Amino acid sequence: MSAGSDPAADGVTISSPDIAAIAVEVWRVRQAIDQQEHLGRGIPGVAALRFAVRSIERVLTNVGIETVDFHGHPYEPGMCVQVEQMIERPGGAGAMEAEVAETLEPTVLLKGAVILPGRVVVASAVREEPPDA
Repeated sequence: MSAGSDPAADGVTISSPDIAAIAVEVWRVRQAIDQQEHLGRGIPGVAALRFAVRSIERVLTNVGIETVDFHGHPYEPGMCVQVEQMIERPGGAGAMEAEVAETLEPTVLLKGAVILPGRVVVASAVREEPPDA
C-alpha cells in the first residue's frame, strides 16, 4: 500500500480554530526570534529554529493559511481585528488619526477568508492645542 493510499491518512481534517491556533503560535515564535535578534541576543540553535518555523509557515501557506500583522497600519473601523485597547499618543500635522500600535495576535486567513480576527492595540492621535499667546 502506498503512502498516498493509506486509509489512516486519507480524509484527515483539522478544524479552522485548530489550524488558526497553530498559525498564531508559529507567528509568536517568529516574533520572539526576531525580537531577540533585534536586541542582539544570541539564541543557541537559532538557525535550526528559524528553519523549522519557515518549514511550518511553508506548509501553512501551501494549504492556504496566511497570517496578517497590522502593526503600523492605519486603523479603520471594519478591519478584521478586535481592538483590545485604545491608547492616546501625541499627534502633530500629518500624523495618522489612528494606527495599530501593537499586534497581540495576527489575523488568520484561510484562502483569503478570515478564520480568526487579529487582536490589536490602537493608538489614536491627540491634537495638542497650542498655548494661547
